[in-house]
Amino acid sequence: MRFQLLKTVMFSALLASGLTFFSSDVFPSTPPSIRVQVLDQMTEIILQSSSPGFVVTDDKEKTRTFKKTQLHLIAEGQNRFRLDSKLLTSGFLKITHPLSTFTIAHRTFHGTLLIASASEKTFMVINELPLESYLVGIINSEISSSWPLESIKAQAVAARTYASATLDRTKQSSRLFDIRGTVDDQVYHGTHLDDARSANAVKATAGEVLVKAKKPLMAYYHSCCGGQTEHAHNAWEHSHGPPTVIDHFCEKSPKLTWEYRIPLHAFEQLLRKNGHAMKGLLDISTTQLPDSPRNSLVLITDQDRLHTISATEIRKIFGYQNIRSTWFNVGIENGAAVFAGRGYGHGVGMCQWGAKGMAEAGHNYRDILKFYYSDAELMKTY
Repeated sequence: MRFQLLKTVMFSALLASGLTFFSSDVFPSTPPSIRVQVLDQMTEIILQSSSPGFVVTDDKEKTRTFKKTQLHLIAEGQNRFRLDSKLLTSGFLKITHPLSTFTIAHRTFHGTLLIASASEKTFMVINELPLESYLVGIINSEISSSWPLESIKAQAVAARTYASATLDRTKQSSRLFDIRGTVDDQVYHGTHLDDARSANAVKATAGEVLVKAKKPLMAYYHSCCGGQTEHAHNAWEHSHGPPTVIDHFCEKSPKLTWEYRIPLHAFEQLLRKNGHAMKGLLDISTTQLPDSPRNSLVLITDQDRLHTISATEIRKIFGYQNIRSTWFNVGIENGAAVFAGRGYGHGVGMCQWGAKGMAEAGHNYRDILKFYYSDAELMKTY
């Protein structure tokens, strides 16, 4: 009962404070473009379009036009590509098309494609496109456009804010891309997932970002917090994020709780493969983070000694889809290591399933954003 009362009081106080809307000359007055790394460590790709007319420009500004609907690109060494039958000596290729639409392995991209040599045998693919178009593709990559509209709007603002903060950081950088299209930043599969509800949510919040000290907030978000969000500095050293909240809005999420079992011999084998030699595992326990239900360390005792591994590394070793968060208990049961946990993801910032629950309870996207980013203001930039 006391826990429920605390949740109600915290939520009421947050909503009562409201959000401030203002304009600023610090931000662009028109939507910027963004460079998204959509593929990495590629050795070859087949690039397709519905009509002929690929235009390829190399790093010496030499332009070639290919009057065909398909191009085969292969890495031939450092700064060397084979484009169909042509060998190009260039570390960078810019590919455009009159339709501005490309398909690679059933994924569709709008805008411009940038191909950059990454090593002797690999290259990366970067998609440059307008920020607002990118956001439409984010929705069904990160959540689902079938969710309540207010939760989709909240996702659009959070994604726009995160992208804006990243753009701000990369202004002075020599890096060829601004953001990754993976869970390392924001999941972006391309524009083939675009639909009307996603576009409407992005359009309804056009130009809106969360700011703190007149700068875009690093608006972290995740799938499901499990009941309590996390401090950014606990997830990533030297990071700053919004205050934590007790969150009951994700209680209906299918990702609220989880369990993962792995036979001890397979458990030890994976640890050895990742540089942690084990011999006769005897016990597994955890060390919890301060002021958090999540773990900082996993303590593994074998026949020789005690091994200490970060909970974050344990997730990486055994798979983020298996060990879904660092909020778990672990032990040995019937010859297996058994993890029982809550939530999915790092837990910082907005809980996507919590945002869905809030929208279903009648809250609008501004309420949702204020709940999860209570120290930020909402700003209309364009």
